[in-house]
Amino acid sequence: MKGKNLWLCAVLFILSVAALSACNSKVTAESIMEQVKANTEDLDSLEARLLLEMEMGVSESSEGVNINMDMEVDVDVKMELINDPIASHILINVGISAAEVNMDTEMEVYLVAEDGETVVYGYEEGVWKKSVLEDAMDFDTLEQFTYDPELEFELEEKTEQVNGTKAYVLSTTVTGKDFDSILKEYMLTIDDLPMEDLGGLNFKDISVEIKYYVDKEKMLPLKMTMDLGDSIEKILGGMEGAENFEFKRAYLELEFIDFNSVDAIEVPKKVRSKAVEVKETEETYSTYERNEIIPDEEGRYVLYNWEKTKTMIVSPPEGFEYSYSEGDFGYVSFSAGDIDVGYSIYDYATHDLLAEKLEYSYQWRIDDSDQTYQNVTLSDVQKVTVDAKEGYYRKLTYDYVSGDYSRSCIEYTVWIIEGDVAYVAEIDIFGSEDTSIDDSIVTKVFSAISFDTTI
Repeated sequence: MKGKNLWLCAVLFILSVAALSACNSKVTAESIMEQVKANTEDLDSLEARLLLEMEMGVSESSEGVNINMDMEVDVDVKMELINDPIASHILINVGISAAEVNMDTEMEVYLVAEDGETVVYGYEEGVWKKSVLEDAMDFDTLEQFTYDPELEFELEEKTEQVNGTKAYVLSTTVTGKDFDSILKEYMLTIDDLPMEDLGGLNFKDISVEIKYYVDKEKMLPLKMTMDLGDSIEKILGGMEGAENFEFKRAYLELEFIDFNSVDAIEVPKKVRSKAVEVKETEETYSTYERNEIIPDEEGRYVLYNWEKTKTMIVSPPEGFEYSYSEGDFGYVSFSAGDIDVGYSIYDYATHDLLAEKLEYSYQWRIDDSDQTYQNVTLSDVQKVTVDAKEGYYRKLTYDYVSGDYSRSCIEYTVWIIEGDVAYVAEIDIFGSEDTSIDDSIVTKVFSAISFDTTI
């Protein structure tokens, strides 16, 4: 939870920077900004793109295990915004590089007005979710997204080229006092935030350099750039767990792509029909109601793919007991002593992607400088056949060593590909004292699956 809170705080800070730079712009060259204001005050729509680049060091110590790694985060946000009625369509790609492993996550958001309410449809990890936004920020015009004369800018002597367009360059520095005012303006004070344990934030000593580029001919904003420097480090420094993060670099760029080019934003019917309702409570900002899977009369658990065209029927492996399930995500898990096994069904997962699933775990254990993980090995892809079902598996083994304590651990990923659907089982064995455990456990786990049932 500590790491999650720190990440939420970092995101909050970055968004407040963007809000300040985009919403609170005043320059000493008033004639330029007055024309920008005049050209944006009646905007109907806007297309924009937000790019964020971050570099940080991450360290964690738990139960004698020390992990140290460098991490790079690249966020690419493409936005379409409409003024009346207020609506938006946002595509988000988050790329994370750590320990020579690259991971990409794609998200998509629609914000629209429905029956007098502001409704958000969000897509993440293969699931569309729908929620009602109770306290939506009220932007009267898109002008507030591009211009609002509050801060003082200075006009630099030379113009610059921005994507082939000659631009005026204006610059300023934002301080902690400015951030405090923007948080209060949008009711985002720390005491009122609908998240837990976010105390310890310190905006007092931060300083952010901002540059604002204006089309010399059309007098419209082209982009903004923000060098966040060590400001995130200063803000998070007082929080519990901050010692695990070292923010080395943070750079943000907001590009204004086009104006008055978006006619309408509509949520596709397919998205509406698949969206899972998310309810907001007083205790949490958004609480997802878990859809636990109820076993049938024979004690089997039925998992559905997202398209609901295939099922994966899982019987508890012999000697295992039910642990957890999530129907909307097509997942069920069982445990037996030090062994856990989880079953999932995925749309569009490829053989190559599943074959690489253990690469990250392998790499950061190999790179462990404290030698907590020893004798780390990753097998090649192996075939397995049970009851005419042919699948594949890969095995990661290592010794966990902490002082005089040592245990042997094994991780397996097992999968079957049928068309564009993947049936997956993941086995985690942490230091089991059962010396009889070998690759035959793959067969045991594999035989619990029935699949390829068309609905």
